[in-house]
Amino acid sequence: KELLLNNPDQIGKAEVYKRNLAEDLEREFPNKNVADYDIVAITIQHDSNDTGSSSEAYFKNLDFTE
Repeated sequence: KELLLNNPDQIGKAEVYKRNLAEDLEREFPNKNVADYDIVAITIQHDSNDTGSSSEAYFKNLDFTE
């Protein structure tokens, strides 16, 4: 929900993201009935391998509601 971006123009600024995971899944998998699945894990990933550099990420206040 809240992401601290570390781009030079955004150092120290928190960003809040709100997503509807069911809608996201329905959009990505239109031929599947999302309601039939039990979501048992969610992965939040961040990397910098495409740029050949290093990076850090801090995640806080991840809230999931039904």
